Amino acid sequence: MAPILTYHRVGDLPQSSPLAKLAVPAPQFEAQLRWLSRKGFHFVSLDDLRASLLGEKTLPRRSVALAFDDGLADNFEEAFPLLKAFGASGTFFIVAGRIGGTAPDGARCMGAEELRQLDAAGMAIGSHAMTHPHLAHLPREEARRELADSKAALESILGKPVRWLCYPFGSFNREVAAMAKELGYAGACSVMRDNRQSARQMYWLPRVMVMPGVSLLRFAHYLSPLYHFVHTPKNRRRWKEWL
Repeated sequence: MAPILTYHRVGDLPQSSPLAKLAVPAPQFEAQLRWLSRKGFHFVSLDDLRASLLGEKTLPRRSVALAFDDGLADNFEEAFPLLKAFGASGTFFIVAGRIGGTAPDGARCMGAEELRQLDAAGMAIGSHAMTHPHLAHLPREEARRELADSKAALESILGKPVRWLCYPFGSFNREVAAMAKELGYAGACSVMRDNRQSARQMYWLPRVMVMPGVSLLRFAHYLSPLYHFVHTPKNRRRWKEWL
């Protein structure tokens, strides 16, 4: 198994910004990549993780996957160079309707050429829906369009299949998960917090949200068995039917 460490913004945001609590400063991100490298962690893709969960591949004992939600330009400007420097890879979940535009807070989103550069460098591009809605709250056909249209838009830019989905706000239900599978996604990520996954969770994979200001000791906790045991009872209360 490989914990999925998840980031949103990478860079400095003013504390007045509503997204400041999701912004990991670049020096902190660099320190985390350096720590992972020094501890012998292998950076693997979500496809690698999927193959491992299905028994098709054995991952190195210390493996970790990286994910970046929302498609903000700071992911390209700040995170991407550091990933290359450490020989790491990641999956960037893109809000297809915002490509080349801005997020609700005015931050610039990545454009099509930046997505192509990420793809050419071995990064994976995934869907974060078309408009970043609460999918579980939408009428069925509208939710389906969000998943299908975003996948098609990204595939048109990249010229290759887009295999992974991340539910905006972690909003999904069994019908939405079934749609994702029907539309050809290989799997999907949730906001369920855990550093272990099972094959039955392929369309609601749990992840670890990396927050700003965490010490390296706390960061190490994210990857430890203790993190799993701490969050298991919380998950049973909130996500019992999905475990």
